[in-house]
Amino acid sequence: MCPNCINLFTTIFPGDCSDEQILNASEGTIFVGESTVESIHYDYLAAGCDVITTNSFVAVPRRMLECGLASNEPDAFHRAAMLIKSSVDRAMAAVSNFENSNGKGAIQNKRIAGCVPPLTECYFGDKVPSSVETMVPEYELIISTLVESNVDILLCETLSTVREGVGIMEALSKI
Repeated sequence: MCPNCINLFTTIFPGDCSDEQILNASEGTIFVGESTVESIHYDYLAAGCDVITTNSFVAVPRRMLECGLASNEPDAFHRAAMLIKSSVDRAMAAVSNFENSNGKGAIQNKRIAGCVPPLTECYFGDKVPSSVETMVPEYELIISTLVESNVDILLCETLSTVREGVGIMEALSKI
């Protein structure tokens, strides 16, 4: 795994994870079970949050490749889409569980924001691809997966350059 991947990934796995999987910093990956993610979302809702954000900040095809979590570009796009869908499912499950525990009125105005992250490391504008055109397919995958999964809001976060914003707008225009 590349040195830049250390502590970058929170990967959602079906079901619960073993203690060994929960934190394996030597491999640069933090593994979190679905129930843990749901529990965190639920706790935020219980604390009064009206918006919870999908746990998909690093579900980006190029990151899948850079960190050895995918073997080729089609595999990277597939894995990123699966992680994004799983993150939306976890957020929706938390909202549903909150509703079941607190009654229908409890989820009034509760929303799920789908994370549209930077494609590379945040806060480093020099690492952002110089060509908007190379960003569009990844942003199109991220955004279309979030929209098809029925998030309420698209949250474009931690973008370092105007180019990223332009790439997102171009991707939106294709969806």
